[in-house]
Amino acid sequence: MAAAEPLRLTVARCALDSAVICTTVATDELQLAVDLGRTARAAGFGCIAVLPFDAVAADGLDASDRGLLALLPPPTPPLLPRPQFCGKQYLSRRRQFHRMRLWRMLLEAGFHVLGVDPMLRLPRH
Repeated sequence: MAAAEPLRLTVARCALDSAVICTTVATDELQLAVDLGRTARAAGFGCIAVLPFDAVAADGLDASDRGLLALLPPPTPPLLPRPQFCGKQYLSRRRQFHRMRLWRMLLEAGFHVLGVDPMLRLPRH
């Protein structure tokens, strides 16, 4: 559990009653995560935990948008499907690897996890 402590500190500001919304993103999907983060904040969460496929440049985001994301370091080496699984479903298969890694990391750190696709939005209720 000691390895989960730095992650816990990074993600704790996102939690609502120890639940965390999380997603995975390809490099060009960062804005989708920001939009999801806005709806999460409106629902009472501090931010969302994001595991990018690769290093992403959050430099282009303003400070308020960066505050909506708890960007975690991408896995090294990269999580890639085997060549026979590449094709039309490549992005989907790659997302599955990253989801499982992210969910496991957050669960081991003691959080409850709500994993969603970056293009989804939380309704306002």
